[in-house]
Amino acid sequence: MEFSKVLVTGGAGFMGSHVVDALIERGYEVVVIDNLSAGSLSFLEGAFRQQKIPLPPSRPA
Repeated sequence: MEFSKVLVTGGAGFMGSHVVDALIERGYEVVVIDNLSAGSLSFLEGAFRQQKIPLPPSRPA
């Protein structure tokens, strides 16, 4: 059995974002869950730029 979609918790952290990039390079569809308490969306800019993962919904002001 082979999977093509992967869930990465903490994917907006430094290490998690590298895992996300590696999985995308290997052809996986990646879903990221992160509460951004220590991570940053800026770590996922490459994935956003390539449009390999969807942008998160905007937060209310």
